[in-house]
Amino acid sequence: GTVFADQFNPIEAHVKATGLPFTLIRLPLFVDNNWGNKDSIQGRGVIYGPQDPDKKYTPVVAADAGKAAATLLSDPAKHHAKVYTIVSDRYSNKELAAEFSAALGKEVKYVRVSYDQAKQSYVG
Repeated sequence: GTVFADQFNPIEAHVKATGLPFTLIRLPLFVDNNWGNKDSIQGRGVIYGPQDPDKKYTPVVAADAGKAAATLLSDPAKHHAKVYTIVSDRYSNKELAAEFSAALGKEVKYVRVSYDQAKQSYVG
C-alpha cells in the first residue's frame, strides 16, 4: 500500500467486522486537490508535494467518484461485501507539471518536499 491508503485499513477492517451490509469505495487523491496549488503555480511556477516526482499514480475527479458511488448506491444488494477502487489514468507529478507548463505557456516544475512539510502546509 501507500502512506495515504494504509491509513484507511483499520476503518475498512472495522466495517467488515461489524457484520452489517457494506460496500467499500477506495478513492485515491483527488485531481481537484490541485486547486490547492493554484497560488504556487501562478506565482512561482511550482507544485510542492511529498510524492516521488517520477512515480505514477491514479487520482480521480471528485465528481466522477460521486457518480460511481451513486451507481453503487442505486443497487446496494448487488454490491454487498465488494470493494471498489475508483481511479483515472496513471501519471506522475513530473508529467502533471509538464501539462501545466503547456497549458499556461510557462515553466511549472514539481518540487518534492518531506511528508512533514507537506502536512504542515495542509493543516496550516
